[in-house]
Formats: sequence, C-alpha cells, structure tokens
Amino acid sequence: MQYDDNYYDDDEVEEDVHDVDDLQDLPLPEALAIAPDLLGHEDTRLPAAFALLERLKLPAPEDDMAEGAPKLLRLLGRFLGYHPAVLEQVLEALSLGECSGPIIEALPLLVVGAGPEEVAQVVEALKQALQDDLAGLLLPVLGALFDLPLGPRLRREALGLAQEALAVVQDADVPVVVRTLLQTLDEHSDPAVLAHIRAECAGLSPQ
Repeated sequence: MQYDDNYYDDDEVEEDVHDVDDLQDLPLPEALAIAPDLLGHEDTRLPAAFALLERLKLPAPEDDMAEGAPKLLRLLGRFLGYHPAVLEQVLEALSLGECSGPIIEALPLLVVGAGPEEVAQVVEALKQALQDDLAGLLLPVLGALFDLPLGPRLRREALGLAQEALAVVQDADVPVVVRTLLQTLDEHSDPAVLAHIRAECAGLSPQ
C-alpha cells in the first residue's frame, strides 16, 4: 500500500512552540497557560520567571490581574521555590504597591529553603507594606508572617504585631487575628499573650 507524503498537513502535525517572549506578549490568561512548560525546563526557567514577574509591574485589566496574579505567583513557588534573584524581583513588585495582597500571600512559598537573612528581609518588606496600607494589608501580612520560617526574635515581633492588631482591626476581623495568634501558642508561650487575647475579645460588641 502506498502513502501520499503530502497527505498530512504540517499545521496538523506540528504543535505550537512558545518561547519566553510570549509570556510578555500574550494576554495574561494565555501567558499563564503556557508558563508551566517554560518553567518546567531548566534552560527557560529563570527567563520565564523574570518575564512573568514583569507582568506584575505592568498595567493590566483588573479582572485579569485579580485571577492571574495569584496563579502567577503560585507557579513561581511551585517551579522555583526560593531563588534570590526571583525573591528580589517579587519584593520590588511589592514595594511598587502592585498586586500587594497576592504577593504577600505567596511570599511563604517563595522563601522555602531560604536562610534567616532572606527571611528577615521579607519580614522587613512586609512591615513596610503594612505602613503603606495598614487597613488593607494587615490580615494578609499577619497570615504570611506566621507561615514564614521565623526564628525566635522575628516570631516575637510577629506576635507583638498580632497583639497590636487586635486593638485596631474591625470586630468582624478579630476572629481571624485570634485564630492566627492561637495557632502560634504552646505550653512555652507567655501567659500574658493569652490574657491579652481574652481582654480584647471581652470588649467586642455583641453581634
């Protein structure tokens, strides 16, 4: 039986091949769809990560970024974890005030394997973000802080911040802060922390 070499159209047998430039040129949802393939190869992993990070600093439709930013950052955490150059770019994006919430929530994924100095750098960036937007970022910052691998000194700082938060958050947000605090307590914790929680909760307005 004889086969016609021209039977198969090249367009039917060749798959689309994407490169790193596509991560910046395509609409964000399409860029995120092809990102795993590029992040999954060693040769394109870092260039792809940097191309994605540039998207965090660029204007984009609000709906696209609301869904896209968390997915973008989860991809970086999944394929890279901690990388000093990537973490530097993420903290730069955070300092610009773009997509602050998703960046803060993703930071614990991006410091897996980092040393104490890098973790301390992240804590300082979180504290700075909190100064810029206390009301909007307090709860995400608290959540991220207690998901970081904190040493004793930084954990005490985080506990102090959480206790201060009890006095300023709205009543509806108090349970979130209390749960965060209680998850960090053990038999070695300062009893004054629990007493402070009880005192703040006692003053809540009944719903």
